[in-house]
Amino acid sequence: MELPSRPYVVQVCRLSDVKRQDVLIKAYLASGIEEDLVIVGDGPKREATEALIRELGVGDRVHLIGSRLNPYPWMKHARLFVLSSRSEAFGIVLVESMCCGTPCVAPDVPGGIRNVLIHDQARLISEDSIEALAAKIREGLANPPALDSDPELTERFRDTRIMQEFLSLPTDAVTSDSR
Repeated sequence: MELPSRPYVVQVCRLSDVKRQDVLIKAYLASGIEEDLVIVGDGPKREATEALIRELGVGDRVHLIGSRLNPYPWMKHARLFVLSSRSEAFGIVLVESMCCGTPCVAPDVPGGIRNVLIHDQARLISEDSIEALAAKIREGLANPPALDSDPELTERFRDTRIMQEFLSLPTDAVTSDSR
């Protein structure tokens, strides 16, 4: 599948229980938005996700396109990135999306989401429910955060900055036990 000609929102992740594509699709439908939904990824929940799309009769709007070697064009051209995980250790996919210039919506679940989505972007963190995620999808499209006006959102994750911070740690912070 090529990039859609219609505006869309996107999710890029493994199709699995923890990523909750069922919650994503239900929140997308509850949002009432006109944009399509593109899901980039593959995994053990692919058949169940395809069955849900068929059951709900939304195959013309919800596109399950499988894995892509380079998902960044899908992120860059999306109007919004939507995460629906039950937990997210760090949320590197959120950083990647913001680096592509695409704002993110995510539920407030255990993990690092609040460490990644800061400043104005943090207002698109929803309570962990389908209805709340749907509301943040609508808000993110109606009033997206201006990522280009807040360079700290992505700058703090640049590899050179992380390496500089690592190298500035006191030498006693690295012990023989941690090597």
